[in-house]
Amino acid sequence: MRIAIDVARAKVPPPIATFVAPTGAVGQVGCRSDENRERTASATALRASAASVGAAQAVIMWHESIKATREKHIRMPRFFPFMSLAASLLLPAHAADGNLNFQGVTGLLNIPSAAVVEEGRVELLYSNLLEEDRRIVTDWHYRDGVSLNAAIGLLDGVEVVLRDVGTGFDDASDMSVNLKWQLPWIPDDWFDLALGMQDVGGAASQYKAPYVAATRQFRYLQFTGGLSASDSPYGTLDGAFYGVEVTPYPWLSLLAEHDAADAHYGLRLATPEHWFSAPVQVSFTGLVSSSNRALDSDRFWGVSLSFPLGINQPRPRPHLPADSVQSEPVVIPVLPPVAPDVSPASAQPDVAEVVPKAPGEAVATASPEPEASVVAAEMLLPLRDRLVSHGFENVRVGAREREVVVVFENAIFNANSLDAVGLVAGEVVHRAPDGFQAYTVVMQRNGIGVLGIAGGIASYRAFLARGERLPVDVVVQQSPGARALAGVQWLATGGERTRFVPRVTLGPDSETVVGSEVGMFDYTLALNTELEFPLARGLSFYASHNTAVANSDDFDDGWYADRARETEWREAYLSQTFALSYNVTTMFQAGKTSYAIDEYRFGQNETVLHGEDGRYRLGLVMGRYVDEDTERDWSVMVGSLRYYWAGPDVSFRLDAGEFLNRDSGYKIESRHYFGDTQIALIYRDTGTQMVGMGVSIPLTPRKDMAPVGGFQLKGRPNLNFEMNTVVGEDRNPITFGVAEVPMMRNGIAARYHNFDRLSPAHVYRNAGRLRDAYDKYQ
Repeated sequence: MRIAIDVARAKVPPPIATFVAPTGAVGQVGCRSDENRERTASATALRASAASVGAAQAVIMWHESIKATREKHIRMPRFFPFMSLAASLLLPAHAADGNLNFQGVTGLLNIPSAAVVEEGRVELLYSNLLEEDRRIVTDWHYRDGVSLNAAIGLLDGVEVVLRDVGTGFDDASDMSVNLKWQLPWIPDDWFDLALGMQDVGGAASQYKAPYVAATRQFRYLQFTGGLSASDSPYGTLDGAFYGVEVTPYPWLSLLAEHDAADAHYGLRLATPEHWFSAPVQVSFTGLVSSSNRALDSDRFWGVSLSFPLGINQPRPRPHLPADSVQSEPVVIPVLPPVAPDVSPASAQPDVAEVVPKAPGEAVATASPEPEASVVAAEMLLPLRDRLVSHGFENVRVGAREREVVVVFENAIFNANSLDAVGLVAGEVVHRAPDGFQAYTVVMQRNGIGVLGIAGGIASYRAFLARGERLPVDVVVQQSPGARALAGVQWLATGGERTRFVPRVTLGPDSETVVGSEVGMFDYTLALNTELEFPLARGLSFYASHNTAVANSDDFDDGWYADRARETEWREAYLSQTFALSYNVTTMFQAGKTSYAIDEYRFGQNETVLHGEDGRYRLGLVMGRYVDEDTERDWSVMVGSLRYYWAGPDVSFRLDAGEFLNRDSGYKIESRHYFGDTQIALIYRDTGTQMVGMGVSIPLTPRKDMAPVGGFQLKGRPNLNFEMNTVVGEDRNPITFGVAEVPMMRNGIAARYHNFDRLSPAHVYRNAGRLRDAYDKYQ
């Protein structure tokens, strides 16, 4: 039960409202009328005081009327929905606010509404209301239990909820998924309309209920009505349902509903948004009374937490004139004049004329004289020193006619390497000596170019000052080759060398089971220590070790004991990567690894091809595995296609072939990006059909510690967590390792391509990240 507070409505004082209880008791909620709007401040304060008293009286009278209803066994009047509908049609509408209910969908208490969780937000709910197993009919429809819910607004108007319910944390539980889609073509001033389904696709479905709901909200009133169908022997959500939510104050909502079987009454309390530094809300929902004696004989409640995904996303800033944004003062001499060109128009070339068409293409101006190059080298030293002070490695600064060229390696912005590109590009354009008019920045990984960005200095300065999108003259290129650096005269180098610098990464290695026959949540956890030792261009040695930390009882000596993480060496292998022509990158790996309780020798290759704008990406993984104990061997071959949709910042991926655990089939995934947080919806079919959700959340700050004394220690940038359930069968067994793709954690996307977030399309879509990184870390 979540407590949702709408600060926008907090600015609107509540008008007079009359709440009609089921027995006819009347209470006043609020006390402001139209003729009072011009009163003095003292009168306003007096009215606020009276409003508080009036609200308290209304709650007391409302509760008394509920008691009378219970004692007389009177249900909500049949004409109540028609009164609600008539009232809703007579008053202006506003967008409906959504709060999770006891069933794990946005709604009132038991019934769903047409509202959905806002895009990019998460709501976590714990409640103790549990509907009895529908397969066991009893006189008591509900009981005290455990209901865990996680709702996510994946897209505008789309809500996905994971729900795990059971009688206790150590008892068997049921995992289910709730979906809701709010129809987008309904005019805003009409009403909201949504289609939804509870308990989608589960083999052991107990709460399945498709429904349609309409909600109309104006000011402090929200009316909901709809139709649903279920196989509940108690009649819950099997027919017409309706309800009303009254919000006299932003922190208080009164709820009344009929769920097609019983009438329920409750309240919701919410914390103001300004209580926390981040946009976080905590809420409490309580069931006050019900016509169902099982609900009325106990106390049922819920507590929820609502917060935005990607809470570390860069926030938009106000538009400022370009000259109002000043970087750290730097004294830079002027570049000596270059040899004159025969064309009079070349005396003052336009910025657009000197911007290369792609990173590395020469600028159409005359070359500087030798003396000018010597002076330019001295003027570029402060830029080099600045980049080295940030912690970048293998920094090279050069000139190509009137263009500044910078190459660097990033080992400090591991959560998202776009931060590194944004910081370096900002430093370049603000510290470039007068006379330079274009720039090229190339980021490398272990000597291999992974991203290049080029454009005009003046236009990029304007973007840093007030732009939301990259300038039209900016060109982004993934995996830039030697051509990007052709003709550059390197004038200054510096920074740590990447080769032979051991890098140690610490992070959790875990496996979890949610919603099983033996418990609501089981886990095994270890501390993973990974060593990366760069040896040559594209060549590195990797090794990792696990230190067991903790297990739940079922991983210690129960059902999953054979999959518990132990203290042991996990893997050791060599990895060689090559950047080829035509946007092709290939990686070879060979060594030893372990998976679950088995150990293998392996050799494998991953090759990827991406389009010029990065929207399309083709991949192929081929490998050979040999079991260390049995010497049995098998082959792995998985092809993949990924498409990136820049508008909603979503990628779609298809993998098909022979997977790691010798199962054949395919896997479909949609991945939604919210800053450094990612949500994935997954469907697998290799004979066993499964649906699931994956979550990747940042674990470390955006910037890691730079190498010290030839050694770097850092944290794993993200934590990956995935939940899956079997569908299409009469049972729902716990199943591991379906459609596992090798090299996902240590492949090209993770090691070189910023977890598949370096395509030009992704960079353009997230250009604000470049500007925010420079603002934060300059």
